[in-house]
Amino acid sequence: MNVEYRSDPDKDEHSNTAPVMPPYSTYCPMANVGVQGPLPEFGGGFNLNTPMPPAPAFQSIASPTNGRNPAFVNNRPNHILMVFVHNAIYPINTSILHRVVGGSARLVRAIILKKKLLDTVEAMMEFESICDASRIKERLDGAAIYTGCCLLEVHFAYERVFKLRVPKNCEDSWDFTVEEPASQRIRPGFKRKLEASDYEEIVDGARAKIDRPERCVLAVFELNMDMMSPERIFNLFCVYGDVLRVRFTKAKGDMALVEMSSEAQAMNVIEHLDHSFVFRRALRIRLSHQLLVLEPLSCEKAIMANGFPCFQDFSNSSKHRFSSPSKSMKNMIVPPSRLLHAFNLPLDFDTNQDLIAIFASRRGVPEPNKAKMNFPKERAHARSGFVEFRSTAAAVEALILCNHAVLGERTSNNNNNNNVRVLKLCFSIKDRIV
Repeated sequence: MNVEYRSDPDKDEHSNTAPVMPPYSTYCPMANVGVQGPLPEFGGGFNLNTPMPPAPAFQSIASPTNGRNPAFVNNRPNHILMVFVHNAIYPINTSILHRVVGGSARLVRAIILKKKLLDTVEAMMEFESICDASRIKERLDGAAIYTGCCLLEVHFAYERVFKLRVPKNCEDSWDFTVEEPASQRIRPGFKRKLEASDYEEIVDGARAKIDRPERCVLAVFELNMDMMSPERIFNLFCVYGDVLRVRFTKAKGDMALVEMSSEAQAMNVIEHLDHSFVFRRALRIRLSHQLLVLEPLSCEKAIMANGFPCFQDFSNSSKHRFSSPSKSMKNMIVPPSRLLHAFNLPLDFDTNQDLIAIFASRRGVPEPNKAKMNFPKERAHARSGFVEFRSTAAAVEALILCNHAVLGERTSNNNNNNNVRVLKLCFSIKDRIV
């Protein structure tokens, strides 16, 4: 394998001997056991045939209680970080590392060096600048990805490591300059294996730093489990931000974890929906100390007692309303009210009764008091209107059950899924039809 070398200013120009380097196996022992994987690039006199250090050295490295190995620790800032994930009872891959970093810094490359060494995963992350790496180190060192496991220990990489070499984009290595993923989202087609434990408690934070990446995960309590599902949570929360993933937990039967696209959107949900009555239960919504919501292990995938799945991924949904500035401008953030604004209606909806029939035809939906269709604009592709309910709680339930209901197909020559016309609902700034 080709290795680039960095010139050593400390080396005597009349000497043919480079400074002594730490064993390569300290950084990437996989290279000494014949495994072809992602490798870092080193500068200075480095020998790929350096023998692997004895087992006790690995124990001192892997265990945070045994102190830090000088060969790993570098007090000098570097744009590359060495990351140890201790008590990694769930798999760690480059996609998870990217999401943990979030939008607070630009991750250039990431590699997984070694998996499950004494329950520790070793990884390296390369950033665009030392400033970015320093900020991420400060925020993540000592934090836990999931409550009770996957504790992060972060150091600057040895100063001779100046670039990570990525042979291919996969779970164990990824060059984000080749294919930049959407912020905070799993790349399409990137298969994930794990997810968070079923004992995922919300109150942790003892190990987490105050200055940390955005907290985008919400813990939602007091859910009516006879009526709620991931899709129905999406229908409600999507009016305040883009919902990426929803997972119901086994440990708490009436609780779900919801990952929003940003912390600001998560705060919108808390501000407007906390203590709202939904199916005769007052919701309690809090920021979770978990950084991610991922898919459960295959053995943990289950259908809930109400017949709905316990997990759903909406990261690639076309129903997001805040995924671009232009979309965000069209969606007002208002508190729940008893008046719903209905839009994306078919052009052949001519009467108020047509709008009421949408809700009347669906089981369990509160009956509207009245409705009003708006006059369509010239060359409009859809119509809109307002639907008034007897109470705010009734309007919330109607939105949960009818938002994104399929109304038919658009008139178009293109034969694809985008032709399906779905009802879109949001809360109105007004309280009644005038």
